[in-house]
Amino acid sequence: MAPSYAYLFKGKFENDFLSNCSKTPLMWLRFIDDIFFIWTHSEADLLKFIQDINNVHPTVAFSHEYSKTRVNFLDVTLEKKL
Repeated sequence: MAPSYAYLFKGKFENDFLSNCSKTPLMWLRFIDDIFFIWTHSEADLLKFIQDINNVHPTVAFSHEYSKTRVNFLDVTLEKKL
């Protein structure tokens, strides 16, 4: 039952948070507790977004990795070709 509860909690958490943000990702995808999103705003706005989402709940913390050209998500490396 725990994975189902965790999945429901994360879904409500992200819906509540994203609906109250002035700047949101272009795309937001989640697989259980791993999130991939595409950010089209400034890097400063991205860092504020991450700080804000980490301040929503006292026991929920998001680690992050970002790049303008390449990022790993699960077992896949995604790369932006210019």
